Order: sequence, then structure tokens, then C-alpha cells
Amino acid sequence: MTCCSIFWSIVFSCCIVGCAGLQEDEQRYDLVIANGRVIDPETGFDAKAYVGIIDGSIKRISLQSLSATEVVDASGLVVAPGFIDVHSHSPTLLGQRVNLLDGITTQLDLEAGGYPVDFYGEHFSAGAQINYGASVGHWAVRTKVMEGIDQPYVFAGDKFMSMLGSAWTERATLAQIEQMRELLNIGLD
Repeated sequence: MTCCSIFWSIVFSCCIVGCAGLQEDEQRYDLVIANGRVIDPETGFDAKAYVGIIDGSIKRISLQSLSATEVVDASGLVVAPGFIDVHSHSPTLLGQRVNLLDGITTQLDLEAGGYPVDFYGEHFSAGAQINYGASVGHWAVRTKVMEGIDQPYVFAGDKFMSMLGSAWTERATLAQIEQMRELLNIGLD
């Protein structure tokens, strides 16, 4: 049920919206996730429930069964919003896949970051199945200023291993520090 795990992660990153004015027995859903332990940290909801989905959006969470074109039985499973990984160094297709298998729908590199930040996630250029992003990494900006090397993320293969030059062994000049400050601000913008 790997596809099911991925589907749940994506579905539950949607907003929870109520079906105003409709009785439960009047509404038919495209999909119902049934019998799972539904956890919504925002509201504190935690119960065995039914999740009604129309056009990819959650429309109702109910303690009563709901009618649908398709029903997924989540008995014995937890149904929750997608998790956020704030310490990821794997903006790759493999990293994305592994995160989805664990219910992570957003991966962020907020510890090391990179520069230029818009290169982060270049492996997703054909499309990403998750949300991703990075902070501006001081180490990456320092490497750009002192070595002339762009480092979009920590594990950039041979480039990372070969940059054991002045950025890692020498003090920056005042002019280099000013250039780093400017690049950090540009990256944050």
C-alpha cells in the first residue's frame, strides 16, 4: 500500500473544510478514508473517524460512516496531516520518495541551507511530489565568495569534496565579509 501512504500524505496536507448546510446522509463523496485513527493537531481531534473528500479536498471528518464512490479502509492506521522535515539534506528524487513513504510532505534544509537557494531542489525540475526549500547557508555563501563555487546544497558530490580550499582554511577579508553579507541578504530575499 505504498501508493496509499503517498496519497494520504498528499490528501491530508489539504485544508479541512466543512460542508455547510448538508446532512451527512445527503452528501456523496469521491473518496472516503474509513475507520482510521484521524489525528488533527490543529484542533486536537483524535478519534476513529471517516474522512470525506471531494475533488481532492477534505470536506468532512465524521464519526459516522460516509457514502463515497471509493472507500479506503484505514483500520489500524493513523490518518494525519503531512509531516514537515526541517532538517533535510536530500533534495533528490530518492530523498523525496523516502520522505513520502514516512508521511513527510514538506522537506526543508534549514540547518545547512545552500547558495544560490533557487538551485536547491534542482532534482525536482521535472516536478516535485512534495514541498521543499532551504535557508541561505553561510558556509555556501562563504564558498561562493572565497572559492567562486555555487553550492546549492550540502551533498553536491565531487564539487563539495573538492572545495577544501581557502573557504575552509583562511580568514575572510573585510571586503569578503561584506560580499557575504550582501549575498546572504539576496538569498533571504
